[in-house]
Amino acid sequence: MKAGDIKHLSAPTKENSAFSRDRRKIAMLKPDIVNSRWAQVVAGLVFVVVAFVACKAALSLYNRLMNLRLEARARKKAVGMRVNVKHPVIVRQTDIAARMSALDRQTHTQAEALMAAGKVKEAAKLFESIRFQRTAIDALEKAGFYDDAAAMLLRMNIPHRAAALYERNKMPERAAPLYLQGGQPESAGKIYAALGPAFMEQAVAAYEAAKKPAEVMKILASMLQTRRLVEVCRREGQFADLIAYARERRVQRDVAQSLTGDDFKVLLGQLALTPQNALTLSSWATLEAFTPHLPAMLDYLTRSETSHTVFWQHLAQADRDRILGAVKKSA
Repeated sequence: MKAGDIKHLSAPTKENSAFSRDRRKIAMLKPDIVNSRWAQVVAGLVFVVVAFVACKAALSLYNRLMNLRLEARARKKAVGMRVNVKHPVIVRQTDIAARMSALDRQTHTQAEALMAAGKVKEAAKLFESIRFQRTAIDALEKAGFYDDAAAMLLRMNIPHRAAALYERNKMPERAAPLYLQGGQPESAGKIYAALGPAFMEQAVAAYEAAKKPAEVMKILASMLQTRRLVEVCRREGQFADLIAYARERRVQRDVAQSLTGDDFKVLLGQLALTPQNALTLSSWATLEAFTPHLPAMLDYLTRSETSHTVFWQHLAQADRDRILGAVKKSA
């Protein structure tokens, strides 16, 4: 090869210069890329180490707090203080046995011996004498001596528990008066009402004492005591039960005679304008006893075209003529 050829091959060209510059740029970028990757690895390792240290510290703190709590509970137990637990168990506490004298313990032993021998009443008296009434009452009730158990409860001045004893042992007629005595008239009213017609007056009195007018109205309606029912409705200002009651033909005359003009207006105000109630008013209008209330009745029916139509459609022509004549006379 000639010297001129070597010179020619080594001479730089435009293309060779551009290629060289690109190679130099790539070579300069490689250290930056490597350094960036190492930085990410180091940061990840640091994060892991910090998280591990934080978790370990939190666990150590939790264990320390639990140890302190256990130590405080142990100290409370040592000095006889009540220890608060998360879910306390409710226990019936009594220290009667702990405060029993030697004589009382001897009496208790005698009572247990009598109980074992089947002498329940004698044992109950001994138990009561040392203030073990609960034991005595349970034994008497289990043996079927309900009156003796109730008598003991009455001596303890808790008549409502004596009533409950009689009620759960299927003696409601004895339970009801004791519920009244114990200040629970509603319970007495329920028992009297369940006992039947012979006890309805007592049921009314009990519900009156309990201030339960709705129950009083129901019982009076079942007894067909119309006048008394109207009196209660008037006193309470509620005629809804009377409306349902007065749908029966046999009581409608008594209802009409018991209602005053003001009563009837209040009743109409509580009467929804439905076809069924229009039929009820139509039935009332056929009775002479409702004649004084006809103007108010017809005025009320004008508020609903449907009810007004139903009312007149179910009346015979003679009743229509009588009603219209009565309204004209009153006008």
